[in-house]
Amino acid sequence: MGLLMTWMEKQAETIGWFVHSSDWKHLYSFVGYLLFMAIVWKFYRWMSLH
Repeated sequence: MGLLMTWMEKQAETIGWFVHSSDWKHLYSFVGYLLFMAIVWKFYRWMSLH
């Protein structure tokens, strides 16, 4: 999911829908999306046990 979102982010930049600073690394987005999805998954699993 992290790779897909990073790719979509790059496509949005190409189209002009999204702009990052010149210092931005797309690795930051990949790690951020990966962490976000891991947290959502952990919360989902925790809720399904209760």
